[in-house]
Amino acid sequence: MKNHRTHITISEEAHNIVEQYKIGNRYSEAVDNLIKLGNYNNKLGETIDRNNKLLERLLFKVSYISDLLDQFYADMEIEKLLNPKNNKALQKFKTNRDKLKYDD
Repeated sequence: MKNHRTHITISEEAHNIVEQYKIGNRYSEAVDNLIKLGNYNNKLGETIDRNNKLLERLLFKVSYISDLLDQFYADMEIEKLLNPKNNKALQKFKTNRDKLKYDD
């Protein structure tokens, strides 16, 4: 560890935090540890923010898919028919799907 003889001025509130955190360490070690913890917490906060944005996007997509599925069921009128073979829209969808050729 390099020794730097730099004079710093901190507020009384920050000084009290360092004194509470010191517990058997030198004052400079307590300040060093608090700076490292602060840096770690900043990185952790950025990671949490990024994950929250990804989660919001995921929730939006899930909501969109749910709405799309609701619309699909409404368009196919599946809820009204007990026998899927009597559903003209569903039979047309199956026929068109069966006509498609898939390359494996």
